[in-house]
Amino acid sequence: MASVQAPAARGPALVLGLATVLAFVGGTIPTPLYGIYQQQLGWSTLVVTAVYAAYALGTTFALVAFGRASDELGRRRVLLGGLAIGALSAVMFSLVERLGLILVARTLSGISVGILAAASIAAAAELAPGGRLAGSRWGSIAQMIGLGSGPLIAGVLAEWVARPLQVPYWTHIVLLGLSAVLILRLPDSGGNTAGARLRPQRIAVPPEARAAFLRVAPGVFGALAVQGFFAALSSSFLRAEVGIDSPAVIGLVGGSVFLATAVGAMCVARLGDERSLRLGSLALPGGLVLAAVAVATDTLGATIAAALAGGLAVGLTLAAAVGEVNGAAPEDRRAEANAALLVVLYTAISVPSLGVGVMAQLTDLRTAIITFLVVVAVIAVASAVLVRRGLDRSAA
Repeated sequence: MASVQAPAARGPALVLGLATVLAFVGGTIPTPLYGIYQQQLGWSTLVVTAVYAAYALGTTFALVAFGRASDELGRRRVLLGGLAIGALSAVMFSLVERLGLILVARTLSGISVGILAAASIAAAAELAPGGRLAGSRWGSIAQMIGLGSGPLIAGVLAEWVARPLQVPYWTHIVLLGLSAVLILRLPDSGGNTAGARLRPQRIAVPPEARAAFLRVAPGVFGALAVQGFFAALSSSFLRAEVGIDSPAVIGLVGGSVFLATAVGAMCVARLGDERSLRLGSLALPGGLVLAAVAVATDTLGATIAAALAGGLAVGLTLAAAVGEVNGAAPEDRRAEANAALLVVLYTAISVPSLGVGVMAQLTDLRTAIITFLVVVAVIAVASAVLVRRGLDRSAA
């Protein structure tokens, strides 16, 4: 099997980037459709958040269980396997309406995204010009662009097609096929053919990286909690509080948070990790203030502004956090430290949103959202203090 050892020309990296964007669209296709599920199937806010949590749990499982798979089996084989699981998820979504089967489909979607995330980042690190760190960063940006495109595509289709709970998933299957064609054109790498065996990714924070990890983890948690909120609950909030039922508008809000994340991540290479962490610690409270304004005024403009600020905070904070932790961890233990960050990430995008769903059942959606904003605000303040102290200490 051919092996790619050095950064290659820009062409293969662009092909991989496009394939990644197309593959990741499916991770967020349900976002603008949750309102339709609530109308047609009688879902509550708690059910919506549970379906989203199933996706996050599936992604976490895949990252831990199959994070090393492309090293052992080869990038191309694992990427195609992830696409196949994504296609199975899309077929199930388009055919079933029972909640239990939809939870299975959403879990499979998360597993697909987790497998694709690990393998595409590894491939990008090898194919993209500029070295492994630059390649990994651009691979992550391509993923966010795909996740941001999913709600936009699904929202537009659901707005103007006769079968809004089927056509977006059929479209996703077509996009997965195009992604597979592109991946087959790429040079392969990985593949430990001498005794290949799958092993779970160990999760640990090396002693050398613990200070950096503890400094950045609260910021990652707070920022990703906001992103998870918009991915899981923007539809419920816009329908119940703002009075907007348009899937296209809901898709715009849901997609904007991921696209803003991509923009924030792009800025990190130019700004550097330290400045990005500082700016991210400011962008997150700004997003929370805008979200509070949106809740108080029930306005679409404030909601979109909050999504953009929250997404920018995610991009700045997460990309810089990965750089800080990787810079502090020994080279042979960076994968373990990254896995620990991923656990924080997917806990943040699932558990708080699920908590909002539970509280909305016990009280009402507005009270639940206000409580969520207060909790994340406390985390944001603690994160800003930790970032400032840590960076000031390192500068001294």
